[in-house]
Amino acid sequence: GVYGGSDAALAYQLEPSHVAITPDESRAYVNCQVNNAVVEINLDNVITPGTGVIAGVYGYGTRDMSATGFDGKDDGSATVETSTEDVLAWYQPGDIEIISDGITTLLLTANEGRPSVDGSGADDVIASTSAEFNGLLIDSEYGFGATGSAGDPSYVYGARSFSVWDITAGGAPSLVYDSGPIIESTLATLMP
Repeated sequence: GVYGGSDAALAYQLEPSHVAITPDESRAYVNCQVNNAVVEINLDNVITPGTGVIAGVYGYGTRDMSATGFDGKDDGSATVETSTEDVLAWYQPGDIEIISDGITTLLLTANEGRPSVDGSGADDVIASTSAEFNGLLIDSEYGFGATGSAGDPSYVYGARSFSVWDITAGGAPSLVYDSGPIIESTLATLMP
């Protein structure tokens, strides 16, 4: 569609990337990968624009990569390692799907990550200079945590997992399952 006025600014800021619709066709979820968020749309109210169409915008949050491990070291080895430094990953799913058994409605996400771009169109990233993750691309805004001092977590793009979220009742998705490092450890075993 054509966006104008403040809707154009909102659409640009949210950078929508994918849409999934509940089986009963009452709600749509618009994935905003770069912003690590999902927008819930009340489809029953779309006929009268401006009247409760947007049910909410919800952040996916982060996965603690240091607790579960990931391959973030530039050491030439494809192995999942646990970290002594705090590393959090924005979920940032690239694709979403909705399934339902008629009772429970679930949102499935593939958490791959993607940075925003700067004014020149380049990925807005910085390279970590930490001893453990030297060269790892991290979020330029929150890369070294809120204060940028030692002990703050680093934030990376994408949780490198898949997740299952309960959206049965609407509102913010509730995390039911996250695969953690299973994908990375399987690939490291198959393609070391």
